[in-house]
Amino acid sequence: VSRGNELYHAFNRMFLGLPLYTVVEAGKDGPRAFVVHAGLPRIPMRLHQLERINHRLEVPPDPSPGMEEILFDCLWSDPRPTPGIGSSTRGAAVVTFGPDVTAR
Repeated sequence: VSRGNELYHAFNRMFLGLPLYTVVEAGKDGPRAFVVHAGLPRIPMRLHQLERINHRLEVPPDPSPGMEEILFDCLWSDPRPTPGIGSSTRGAAVVTFGPDVTAR
């Protein structure tokens, strides 16, 4: 168990050095793609709102509503084939998001 905790914390420290998201552009007038570690937040967000999130924190396993929860979602949420936001089998805090959420 201690080795598992050690690895968990090591990965969290590594993630602190990565950006929360990036936008990839295909040329001057080409399409843009939003790229994030895992998935989308459970509430609609704009890029300028995501820029304000301090993602250089260790993410708690049970995040508080607000910025902690948004950060958690960007790192741990999962896509699903059905519309909307739903629960996940991976834990109470983890959400799933459908294609309608991706399209917005």
